[in-house]
Amino acid sequence: PGRGPAMGSAPRRTEEELALALKVMRLYKPRAVEPGLSLGMHGLDMRSWTHGRAGLLLLPGSFGKIYIGQVFSCYISVCNNGLCPEIRNVQISAEFEANGNRTVLCDKRQAGKGDTSAASQVFGSLPVARPGDTVDLVVDQELASIGLHSLRVIVQFDSFQVPGRRSIRKTYRFDVAKPLSFVATFAPLPAVADDVVPPGADRSGHAGSEHTGHSARRLLGQVTVNNLTNADLVLGVMELLPAHEGYRAVQIGQTSTDTPSGVAPPILLAPGASRNFVFLLEPKPDRALDRSLVLHQNTQIGRVMTRWTTDLGEQGRLMSQPLVWKQTQLNPGDQSNKASQQPQPKVLISVASPKELCQ
Repeated sequence: PGRGPAMGSAPRRTEEELALALKVMRLYKPRAVEPGLSLGMHGLDMRSWTHGRAGLLLLPGSFGKIYIGQVFSCYISVCNNGLCPEIRNVQISAEFEANGNRTVLCDKRQAGKGDTSAASQVFGSLPVARPGDTVDLVVDQELASIGLHSLRVIVQFDSFQVPGRRSIRKTYRFDVAKPLSFVATFAPLPAVADDVVPPGADRSGHAGSEHTGHSARRLLGQVTVNNLTNADLVLGVMELLPAHEGYRAVQIGQTSTDTPSGVAPPILLAPGASRNFVFLLEPKPDRALDRSLVLHQNTQIGRVMTRWTTDLGEQGRLMSQPLVWKQTQLNPGDQSNKASQQPQPKVLISVASPKELCQ
C-alpha cells in the first residue's frame, strides 16, 4: 500500500481532530527493486512465486504510476490514536472526481455482502471511537480518462469543544497516464468474386476493383501498438471493433493452433517496444451481398480494444479512440506539398509463424 500526497488541513484543530489519524493507501502489487527488471511471473500464482524472491520486491511508497483502464483500489481508515478518550459518531466517506464529474464511492465489502442500504454502502461509521478503534472503507473506481484525478475523503464526528458536527476533509490528487498508443493505417483491397459494386461508386474507374478513390467494401488495416510505460506489459486478445454493425474484423496471422488450450499465446511488450497487428475488415457473411455496405475515407472505421497485464499482475483494459481511414494519396497536380512525391505507405503481410508475425 502507498500513501498519496494530501492537500489542505485546518489551521486550528480541536482535540478530536488531533486524535483522529487518517490514512489513505492505494492497494496494488509490489514492484521490482530495479526498474526494468523482468521477474518472469506471467501466469504464475503470486504466493508460490514470491517464495525465495522477497528480496526482489519493494512495497510502494506512494500511489505509484496509474494508467487508464485500471481499477483504482484504495483502503481508507481513520483511527483514534489515544489523544482523546472517546470520539462520538465518527463517519467516513469518499468521493472521486475526474474531468469535473464527481462520484460518491461505496464500500465494496458491504456491496459484496448484498447490503443494499445506501448508508452502509457509502459510509463507514462508529458510534463511539475509543483509543485504538478504527473506521475504514475499501473503495474501487475504474479509470476511464487520462489527466488529473482527485480522491476526496471526509471524516465527520461530534465534538465536545465545539457544538455541532465537525469534519476533516483531505484531497489526494494523482495523474492517470496512457499505457499504450495505437496508430492505424488502412488500405482498400481488390474485389473478390462474390463482391458487388457499391451503389454510387464510380464505375468508370472500377475495372477489376471494388473500391474507388474514396470508398471500399473491404479494408486491410495495420494497427501499431506501442508500450508507453517503463515496465513489461503482457497483451491479451487484441480486437478491432467495427463501427458499422454490418462489418466484422478478422485478425490475420494470430492463431491458436499452436497452443493446447486453443487460446492464442500472450504477447510480451517491453518498455518502448511496439507490435503490429493486421486486420481484415469485411462485411459479415450473412450480409456479403448487401450493396449498402461501403466504407468511406475520413470516417470512423472502429476501435481497438485490448487487455494488458504488468509483470507483477496489475491488470487493465484499454480501448482506443475511433480509428479513421485517412486520405493517404495527395492530388498529383498539387506541387506545393513535397509529400506528394513520396511513395505510398503499404501494409505488408508476413507469412512467418504467428510468434514472428509483424514483429
